[in-house]
Amino acid sequence: MNKYKNMNYDKIVRKIRHLFVSRLYKKRYYFYLYNSYRKTLLAKQLNICNQGGKKYYISAKPNYGAGIGHQLANWISGYYYSKFFGIEFAHYPFSNDKWDEFLGFYKFFESVEELDNQKFKIVRLPYFIEANKDDVEKIREIINTYPAKSNVLFMLEQDQFYKSQIGVIDELKYMYKTTCENNKRRSIINNKKLSISIHVRRGDIAVDNNSAKHMANRWSANDYYCKVLDKVLSITKKMDIPTEICLFSQGKQKDFKEFEKYDIRYCLDVDAITSFYSMSQSKILITSKSSFSYNPALFSLGIKIVPEDFWHDYPKEEEWIIANDDGVFEQNRLEKLLINHKIS
Repeated sequence: MNKYKNMNYDKIVRKIRHLFVSRLYKKRYYFYLYNSYRKTLLAKQLNICNQGGKKYYISAKPNYGAGIGHQLANWISGYYYSKFFGIEFAHYPFSNDKWDEFLGFYKFFESVEELDNQKFKIVRLPYFIEANKDDVEKIREIINTYPAKSNVLFMLEQDQFYKSQIGVIDELKYMYKTTCENNKRRSIINNKKLSISIHVRRGDIAVDNNSAKHMANRWSANDYYCKVLDKVLSITKKMDIPTEICLFSQGKQKDFKEFEKYDIRYCLDVDAITSFYSMSQSKILITSKSSFSYNPALFSLGIKIVPEDFWHDYPKEEEWIIANDDGVFEQNRLEKLLINHKIS
């Protein structure tokens, strides 16, 4: 078995690393626990400089215990930090080969496995707080002064956080568009009409199994989506624009009784890749508090109506419209976008 996809081994290592980082990363001595930092400090004391002619890469391993939205956030973090620290990026595969083939990101980069086969020295970086300048400078110092005798692949700590997620959005859109055009994947939505896709997060969260805080961060009631949808339809009806509504979620149709008043297509338990691609191709996408719909929104050229209370940032672009918890958003902006044919 490919060691990069050994799930049982990965699960054990992931849990150990999670406990290690979560309990210690706020301690003053945390960085000293990493060989990479200790070696860098020693090199500085001995005035040892990096030898020229070496290659340096950085990568981030997707969390194989999480869904594709979380894994993509890990991958994007690695790609962003490669740009931020000014070194090459290496692709680490997702947990399921189907996602690698669908997204096609591996076609644009060297892979971690290839670098490993080329005898690159793998050096783990400490987890750092991106808003902490001292932390960031320590990481930069490791990358710039690590005393390497061979080529180096720096690995970010598991789940290294990158809040924004939009720092490399143009590059992501280009790679996604290129791959999808080559794959000629079929969407299940009908763009002969104004397609409106709604993602309702349900499958991985249950009301009776989550704390109130956890639920508030991830759960939006059906009523929220209906309020947003009503406002969208009031505009399309006034403008005499024919629409097709697709609801992407998990469960049974009886779980979505609030939507019975609409002419709606229920896309329940559709396979994840088809759902992801179809949402990304929709003219209007109403997202949930979920990375699974946030990521198609990042790749989308359409209008995105998104919840204001979310853990990643939204681009400051007119196609991104923020709705509050009561489903209220700038309807004039949506109408203007439709009038000006921003969405074809």
